[in-house]
Amino acid sequence: MLSTLERRRRHYAAWWTCLLAMAVMVGCTKFTASEPVSLLSAVLWDGLEFRMQVVDDRSGDVKIVGDIDGDGLFDLVIGGEVKEALVWYRAPDWRPYLIGRPKTQFTTDGALGDIDSDGDLDIVVPDGPEGANLVGFQNPLPGGDPTDGAQWLRREIGEIGGWGKDVKLADFDGDQRLDIATRSQESVIIFFQNADGSWMGRPLTSRDIGQEGLGIGDIDADGIQDIVVSGAWVKNPGYAQARVDNWRSYSIGPAPQNFKTVVADIDQDGQPDVLYSSSEDVADIVWYKAQDGNPRGYWKSSKILPLVEKAHTLAVGDLDGDGDPDLIVGQMHTSSDQLIAAVYNIDGRGEMWRVQVIGQGGVHNGVLADLDADGDLDVYGSNWVTNPPVHIWINALDLSRDRLPLDRWELAASIETGQQTCTLSTDDVDGDGVTDVACGALAWRNTGGDLAGGWPRTVNARVKNSANDESNGSRLVSPDLAPLSAADLNSDNAPDVIAAGTTGLGGLYVLADHGNGHRGLQYISSGSFVAARAVDLDVDGDLDIVALSNGEFPSLRILRNLAISRDRRG
Repeated sequence: MLSTLERRRRHYAAWWTCLLAMAVMVGCTKFTASEPVSLLSAVLWDGLEFRMQVVDDRSGDVKIVGDIDGDGLFDLVIGGEVKEALVWYRAPDWRPYLIGRPKTQFTTDGALGDIDSDGDLDIVVPDGPEGANLVGFQNPLPGGDPTDGAQWLRREIGEIGGWGKDVKLADFDGDQRLDIATRSQESVIIFFQNADGSWMGRPLTSRDIGQEGLGIGDIDADGIQDIVVSGAWVKNPGYAQARVDNWRSYSIGPAPQNFKTVVADIDQDGQPDVLYSSSEDVADIVWYKAQDGNPRGYWKSSKILPLVEKAHTLAVGDLDGDGDPDLIVGQMHTSSDQLIAAVYNIDGRGEMWRVQVIGQGGVHNGVLADLDADGDLDVYGSNWVTNPPVHIWINALDLSRDRLPLDRWELAASIETGQQTCTLSTDDVDGDGVTDVACGALAWRNTGGDLAGGWPRTVNARVKNSANDESNGSRLVSPDLAPLSAADLNSDNAPDVIAAGTTGLGGLYVLADHGNGHRGLQYISSGSFVAARAVDLDVDGDLDIVALSNGEFPSLRILRNLAISRDRRG
């Protein structure tokens, strides 16, 4: 009999799949991609545990995270209507403190940064649609008390020209002072900070910018922050020229008019990529990659999820601690299904994704941050004004154990066995002190090094005459993965499972034990496999994998683990 939790999980998974199917039928967006979503992305994945907590019976459009009081912990900020005010919650007990009240309404975004260069975080937020409606609140630190709302000084910055939709902080002109990029439905405007603390607003008269959404990032790797709008990026000319309206836009590709966007290196090739979701309508969630590293040229589009409704939360970060960027996608409470999902970058290259529904009820402008200071990323958010409560979703991933990464593998060699059936084994068949690989009566000698050299064939003196029996284990975790063997691949004193994909996609995977019955899934190699062994073939301190492929004449794949040789932890 299914537990209540399991029934709910299956219910959410069914609704998420239903959402995707219904969106296709409705066809209520002009922005679609042509390829169907991977089945691995459409099914429920219990990769991590996220524990939901209610912080306060409040709501608001503005959600920000930062260390307000300088104690080293991330605090929460929320702002909305006059009765909701602008409030910060002090970590770790989340006690609320008033910052200020709007003249009209704080909406729909805000940002934290050291605007006055005094070493603490100040707040920038739009207030209503008229007048000097971009305002700042000066943090009372270092000499004052941020828990005393009367000490937060409100400063007028400038006129946005309508409801403020997005707020981003960066030093756009290279003068060592933070500037502010924001927008209304009609225009993007940058407020440049002058030496005397005054502000100069400069609208960007570039191409179609959409109606909602704004991103920043160093798109062309020149050390200066550029702007991302609907389907395009706008190049910052840099330094004093940034204050002159000669920002030039370059096309990325089709994108929603109302959008959320993030600049991140999704495939870990060292180049910035651009993600889009539809914040108010229905559209594919996609990421774009500049071909040949040239952001002024063609951008290739890759679909993450098809036709997701009102994804007003799109955030990027490493959720499962495997070293690659994952996503948090949240639908607003005005959507049909109101789901919050973790979307895992399984292969670390943005080509294979898997969805885990972590909550329901919707979220607007959700934020990723390490809220409990345990080294992993949690989620903060609420729905927009007058729709409480304030939530956090705490990631229960245990990163206290020192783990090796599991996302650094290379195919060092592929060996044709010439046999129709055999049993995979690993042993020192020639007595030279290093492990060799064998399949039935034949063995291949390990000559060391990077494992890419020759693997001379020899006789396996310890031959097993039985047919390969490695593929008969029970299914594990989900119906599209079958276990092959287990070993502690990430050196955390817990067994990880090497598994084969049993769907049409196939593939070799590692299911890392995260504790509490939860596992993270890491893609290792393409292909169809019936057996695998983990052993330190190159004698560098981490376990490599030998896998036996499926086919009329199976081959041996030598997969070298680069966790120690390329460990980025320093």
